[in-house]
Amino acid sequence: MISPSPPPVVARVDQHTFAVSEKIAGPFSPEVELHTAVDVVVPHHHNVWVPVDAGGLAPDVDYCVHPRLSASPDETVQLAGPTGLMTKGVDARRHVLLGNFGAADCHLARGTIVADAVATRVGNALHDSGRLFSLSAAASPSPSYRAFIASAEPDPLSGVADPIDAFEPEGGADPDPRHDSATVEIDGHFRIGVDDSGHPSPAVISLLRRHEKAFALDCARWDHVA
Repeated sequence: MISPSPPPVVARVDQHTFAVSEKIAGPFSPEVELHTAVDVVVPHHHNVWVPVDAGGLAPDVDYCVHPRLSASPDETVQLAGPTGLMTKGVDARRHVLLGNFGAADCHLARGTIVADAVATRVGNALHDSGRLFSLSAAASPSPSYRAFIASAEPDPLSGVADPIDAFEPEGGADPDPRHDSATVEIDGHFRIGVDDSGHPSPAVISLLRRHEKAFALDCARWDHVA
């Protein structure tokens, strides 16, 4: 078993110790978005080996691939797949297993992001689950099939999970300042709201008159209560 140590990074195998470099140089990246290399149709209730462009993967480096969980707005298309291991070889094209668990076929245009690849690091381990996943021969869709086409338009649900704006008024947009609430002036300096019949509250008027000094405003600062 290989065990890493804090920087300077070294690794140990039994009694042996050696230096380790986790930097990836050149035009490669430790984290890569995998795009479809060709147009692909993923039929509903089917799993398909989707060809992806692995040109951004560093050669001879193992990557852990996580297929993205995707769904159409009406959820008739639901794409997902198992996590796997990918290593770039001579050919820059690799395949990702993707399943459509929805009720409609899905057309993935070339260049659609379907998975994320993350370079493995010292200390990561691969374990065989002992499970087998067999695939049958690819089925040819009928000429009249209808497929959901993944759109590049903005997600209609984008922004629904954004943090709440503490300054946004309740109930929607700011009220139009041209439509102020109905008020009347009392004693020449108090403005009081009125009810549906156009009359101010007698209790509020009485309260203001009893504590006129407490509610007087400093002329130098309109928001300061003297």
